[in-house]
Amino acid sequence: MIDGSLPTMTLSENIILGFQNFEQFQRHGLLLYEKINESARKAIAEYEIRAPNEKIRVGKLSGGNIQKVVVARALLLEPGLLIAYNPTRGLDIGATEKILRQIVELRNSGVSIIMVSEDLDELMLVSDKIAVMYKGEIMGILSKESFDKSKIGLMMAGIREGGIGK
Repeated sequence: MIDGSLPTMTLSENIILGFQNFEQFQRHGLLLYEKINESARKAIAEYEIRAPNEKIRVGKLSGGNIQKVVVARALLLEPGLLIAYNPTRGLDIGATEKILRQIVELRNSGVSIIMVSEDLDELMLVSDKIAVMYKGEIMGILSKESFDKSKIGLMMAGIREGGIGK
């Protein structure tokens, strides 16, 4: 497995990975390849995945395009909870903006989102709250009105307001 994908499997197979037993992708234990391929073609268009077609092996794609496949899969069935770890890593500016817009849309539609990222600008853009951890301990939780890069930076270094580790 590479970055949440199986490189020897096709883009179509990677798009439904984990969802292959869902009703829309199989009947009586048989995969519905036309539906699967249709979902993959839609993902290629929607996420601007640079691939000649849905039958290409994912291992032949660039890292950024593999990331787009993984994100497309995560958002395929409109989740109630999304856990996103560096969701825009390796993506170009256009793809990054698209993914962040989708995260905001999901948040606004009531989806709970836990996003882990080292990119403070991204976190501040899409988050209602930011919890900062240092060595497994929550140093503080800030709401949107109190986002401050300096304060967050201090907490990332293990310094709470009022002193070290207090």
